[in-house]
Amino acid sequence: MKATLKIVLQSDLAAGSGYSFAGVVDSDICYDDIGIPYIPGKRIKGCLREIASSFLYSFISEEDISRIFGDPGDSKKMGFQVGNAYPEQYDLLRKTISARRDDNNDSSFY
Repeated sequence: MKATLKIVLQSDLAAGSGYSFAGVVDSDICYDDIGIPYIPGKRIKGCLREIASSFLYSFISEEDISRIFGDPGDSKKMGFQVGNAYPEQYDLLRKTISARRDDNNDSSFY
C-alpha cells in the first residue's frame, strides 16, 4: 500500500542535514543534487515515531511501536517506509532549473 503525506508548514523551516562545520555553519540544510531543499524521510519517520512514543504511550506499547516503525539502525527495513519530502511541483522545479542551467550553459547557475 502506498500513501501520500502532505506537510503544511505553519512557520519557517530549516530542516538540517545533521552535519555541521565547526566555526562556519551550525546546521547545514539538505538539498538535492541541483539545490532544491527537502526533508529527509528518515527525519519524518523519526518524528512520527517520537509522537507515537511520547503522546500515545498509554495506548500503544514499545513493542507495537517497533513493529510499526522498525528499530533504529536495523537494516532489515522492518516497519513502514518513508520517502523524502520535496516541495510541491518538485518535478516541474527540477525541469525548470535544469532547463535554465542548460540555457545558460553554466554549471555554476545553482
